[in-house]
Amino acid sequence: MLLNQQLWSVYQMASNRESIRALLLYDFEEEDTDLGYKFIVICTDPASFFIDLNWVNEIDPVGHIEKERSFYQSSHIYFNCCIIFKTAWSSQFIFIINDEKSYFFKQSKIIVFIDRDFLIKSERIRIEAMNFGQWKEPPIEVELRALVSDFYEEILQICRLIKQQPFYFTLSSPEFCIEWTIVHFVQWLSYFGVCFSVDELQDINALINSPSKVTEVISFKQLSKYIQLATHLLELYCDYTNYNYQTPQIVLLKEYIDIILRQENVRSEGYKMSLVRVN
Repeated sequence: MLLNQQLWSVYQMASNRESIRALLLYDFEEEDTDLGYKFIVICTDPASFFIDLNWVNEIDPVGHIEKERSFYQSSHIYFNCCIIFKTAWSSQFIFIINDEKSYFFKQSKIIVFIDRDFLIKSERIRIEAMNFGQWKEPPIEVELRALVSDFYEEILQICRLIKQQPFYFTLSSPEFCIEWTIVHFVQWLSYFGVCFSVDELQDINALINSPSKVTEVISFKQLSKYIQLATHLLELYCDYTNYNYQTPQIVLLKEYIDIILRQENVRSEGYKMSLVRVN
């Protein structure tokens, strides 16, 4: 998007003020409006912009200005400011307290000019997941330990089932939460602003969205891939939150699972060697 002189002046004004955490522009291409531009300004101290209007003069010489303070408790707006500039263009600025940001991120027709704290991306990830009924709030440390414990207990249960008899099932079925645990970790990390590499995203997509999973036999080798991915995402989550998920119970569960996987790997390698000798 190329910025004309008016948009560039507004951007410059906002970028020079650290208190403005985000600057959004309503996209009017699909709407009929007499306004030149309509901006949403998310900031930490909107009162200072209401009292001192020097920021307006930094944009363009002012012909007429009106401002209105919102006193309604249900309103998410701190104040409105409508401006007609001497250079024959007009604009509306809606100032929002930073705590009220989520209401406006639900709007689909916005163009992001400034997003210092990655607020828009994070909130859109949360809203999209909520629309599909897939969002859970990021767990605190105690909740994280319970989640990890449940995850490894389920892995252990599946290991025992596979040892008894290989059978057809998908790990995304309602009986199991392994895939949903991975999906939630990806959502939470994306919400925090953690960036995944292209290879990481491809691996996650291949494991979670593979069309062959519907009728496949779950093997220890494939189960190991789920464990490795979940462990990697868990470590990233703990690095970001500075949480410690380890408990004596979780350590024992991981050790027991590792023993089972090593035994099955040795057994599988021994079977391959016996086939080679026969040939």
